[in-house]
Parts: sequence; C-alpha cells; structure tokens
Amino acid sequence: NHLIVVVLRWDEKTKTYRLSGTKSWISNSPVADVLIVWARSDKHNNDIKGFILEKGMDGLTCPKIEGKLSLRTSVTGQIAMDEVPVPEANLLPNARGLGGPFGCLNNARMGIAFGALGAAEDCFHRAREYALERSQFGRPLAQNQLIQLKFADMLTEITLGLQSCLRVARLKDEGLVTPEQISLIKRNSCGKSLDIARKARDILGGNGIVDEYHVIRHMINLETVNTYEGTFSRSFSSSGCQLERNTVTERILCCTSCSCVGSFYHGGAIARCARTRYTLRDT
Repeated sequence: NHLIVVVLRWDEKTKTYRLSGTKSWISNSPVADVLIVWARSDKHNNDIKGFILEKGMDGLTCPKIEGKLSLRTSVTGQIAMDEVPVPEANLLPNARGLGGPFGCLNNARMGIAFGALGAAEDCFHRAREYALERSQFGRPLAQNQLIQLKFADMLTEITLGLQSCLRVARLKDEGLVTPEQISLIKRNSCGKSLDIARKARDILGGNGIVDEYHVIRHMINLETVNTYEGTFSRSFSSSGCQLERNTVTERILCCTSCSCVGSFYHGGAIARCARTRYTLRDT
C-alpha cells in the first residue's frame, strides 16, 4: 500500500503520534491483536518509520472484507485510523526508511515464489493422474499428443521456475540477492503457475471445476497470490526500472559454484565466469 495515505503528526501536548488514514487488504487485521503500520514522520526528517498499534486504541477499527471468492480461508480486512494516539514507546527503534517494509516484502515474495510453484506441481500431478485414468474413444486421454504437449509445457515451466527460485535463495544465503531479483521470481512463479493451473483445469474438462479434483481451488487462489505482496504488473515495473539502471540478471544466469559473480558485483569490474565463460559487465 502507498505509505502517503497514512497521515502522521506529532502531538507535543500529549507526547503521542497521531495516525489517520485507511489501509486495505491487510491479512489477519480483523483478528490480530497487534498491527504494524508504516508512515512518514515529520519528526524524523520525513523518514519512514514503523509504529506498533494495539487493538482497543481510540480511533482504530479493523473491519473484515467480505465476499472474497479466492483464498477464502485467509481473513482479510482494513486498518482504519482516525487520529489514533500512538505513544513514542510504540515506535520501532531500529526500522528506518524503506528497509523495514521492503525487508518484510522481500521475505514474503520469496516464500510466495516457491509456494506458487507448489500449487502448480499439485495441479500437474492431479491432471496427469486424471489423464492416465480417463478413457476416451477407447484409450487413455494421456495418449493424445496435444495432452502430452500440455504436460511437457507444464513440467518445463515448473522445472525452470524451481531452478530460478533455488538460485535466488542461494544468493540470499550469500547476502548477494537484490529486491529486483526476488520480484522477478515472484512474478515468474505466479504467472506461470496460473497458466499451469488453467492448462490442468482444461485437461480435466468439466471435472476441472469440481472441488473433488482441487485444480479449480488452486487456480482461483493463484489469482490472489498473483496480486498480493506486489501485483504481476507491479513486479514487472520494479524489475524494469532496475534494468534501466544496471544489469540484474547475470547473477541468476551464471553458475552457482564459482566466485566470479560476487567479485564482479562487489568490485564493479568486468569478470568472466571460469566455468560458463560468460562475460559479466557492469552497465
């Protein structure tokens, strides 16, 4: 959510921050006892700060969003604030700038990238089992080349997506990952998983919309996964802006075992991978 929609002011008389504004589509807000809200603080040179809000504070309400047809088990709502008084002790002491909220987003997007592919895998296996057992015109559905092509496409995207996620996860362990790379795999996993779920639903025919086979459940839930923590289009915008400034993909494309990638990005010089012979150039 856009940080500017939350208006923050310091009340010198009561020694409290006053928060006003509304944040929508917040997971667990109707049932949570503690809420973290990010806002720009004039008292801290317009820097972004995090504030701890507790249920029961004056002016704070968290209505539930009703009528969802996707990811229905997740309780989602709003955070509505009307001059909510927040004591200075509720200021997150070590969170400064965008590092705090972006740190949360990056970790969430990393998990989503893997999780979306997990849903795609389940759709693939259920559709495969169905196609092997379903007989049409005297032979299994899986013997049709068009069906086989769909399975080949599905498995290709799942395999490539998992390899990309694994590579970025290893970069994260090494302290070399960038937010743009995480956005790329989140965008790829969600978009490709949606396509895979739709292919699987098509293979199942009419049974594809029945909850017994679970494919339609994955497909509808993936519509939400494709949106939260950064929409498909927003992830493109984030990665595209970074590509205008410098190259962000070599670390993913290069091999995982040599040290040329780390030395290239820390030293800013031209490097050549000892194994793949890729030339990496800072632009």
